[in-house]
Amino acid sequence: MERQNPGMVRFMDRLNEKMELLDEKIQNKAAKAGEDYLSFFESHAEEAYKEYYLYKCFRDLRQKARESGSPEKVLEYLKKRQNVCLDTLLRQDIAARSTSPMANMAHTLRLECVQQLVEDYGHFIRMLTDTLRQQETRRDTRTLREKGNRRGPKL
Repeated sequence: MERQNPGMVRFMDRLNEKMELLDEKIQNKAAKAGEDYLSFFESHAEEAYKEYYLYKCFRDLRQKARESGSPEKVLEYLKKRQNVCLDTLLRQDIAARSTSPMANMAHTLRLECVQQLVEDYGHFIRMLTDTLRQQETRRDTRTLREKGNRRGPKL
C-alpha cells in the first residue's frame, strides 16, 4: 500500500472542508429556492451563483490534485491558476457590456469569485510551500545524521 504524503493529506482535507461548507450552503439555498423561488431569487441568487462557481473551481482543483498526487505538481498547478485569475482581473472589463442585464450580473459575480480564488489559491500555495519546506528540512536533517553516523576508514 502506497504511503500518502502528509502534506497532500492536509491539503486535501482542507480543500474537502472548504467544498463541504460550500456544498452545505448550496443545499440550503436549493431548499429555500424550492420553497419560494421568487423570494429566494431576490435575496439569495447572487450568493448562490458565487457558491456554485467557487464549488466548481474547487472541484476541478480536487480532481487535478487527485490525478497528480504530488504536492509539487499541485503547487505548480495552483500557481498557474492563480496567475490566470490575476490576468483575468487585470485584463477583463469590469462590465460585460451585454444587452442582457443577467449576463452582465453573472460577469460581475464571476469577477468577484476570481478575486476570491486568488486569495484562496494563495492560502493553498502557502500551505503546500510550507509542507515542501518541512519535507526538505527533514530530508536534509536525515542526510546529515546519516553522514555523521558513517565511520571513516580505520587507520
